[in-house]
Amino acid sequence: MAKEADRSNGLLLACTMRPAALSSSDLHDVEFAITLTNPTGAGVAIYSDLAALDRTCGPGLFVEVLVEGQGASHQLRTIRSDYGPPGIPPAGGLSAYFKSRRATVEPGQRRSSTQRACFIPAARLKPEQLAIATLDPQAMDGFARQLPHPETSRGVLVFDRTRSEIAREMNERIDFLRAPAGARRERQVLFYPPRGRVELRFGYSHWASEVGEDVVVLGNAVALSIAPA
Repeated sequence: MAKEADRSNGLLLACTMRPAALSSSDLHDVEFAITLTNPTGAGVAIYSDLAALDRTCGPGLFVEVLVEGQGASHQLRTIRSDYGPPGIPPAGGLSAYFKSRRATVEPGQRRSSTQRACFIPAARLKPEQLAIATLDPQAMDGFARQLPHPETSRGVLVFDRTRSEIAREMNERIDFLRAPAGARRERQVLFYPPRGRVELRFGYSHWASEVGEDVVVLGNAVALSIAPA
């Protein structure tokens, strides 16, 4: 089998997680420190500040979820609270907008970001909070067809939310995993599979259809282990 071509342009991406293991008894904050490094002798263009993870298109960070025996799933689950039309494209089109965000990672330079999340162990979750009727009430996101079903999860990792925010929302409404009305329309979550070793791998990409060239950089795999109770 031919080896897949390297499309990283020489960039390297590294990730560390804190804490080293997830709690099985209480919800808590999780931080992923991401560093994009250019060890080459020439500058390399990127088109993102590496801050946003919950993107549906365009250059930026993405996450692969690797489950033992199942391989990689290239997306986290997206939970939507609004099914309205997308916003108006920027003047000049999306490609011009993406190119306006161009930045150069100079030789030897590093770009860093922190992705924050909150982990909620199964011990703190009620069945009705993970029911498909709660997460996907209009059956627009295909939760009923996706396996494993959320109800079997050993926990939920919710990106871009803190422990205090999740704790408050859990007390306020049964559908706390969905963004409230008037807030951001989507949330990115990982339903921790019922079995198997789980790893996350962050990456950065932009594509020729967006900015005229393909670049894909994959980082190291980070183990998502749950500490014994």
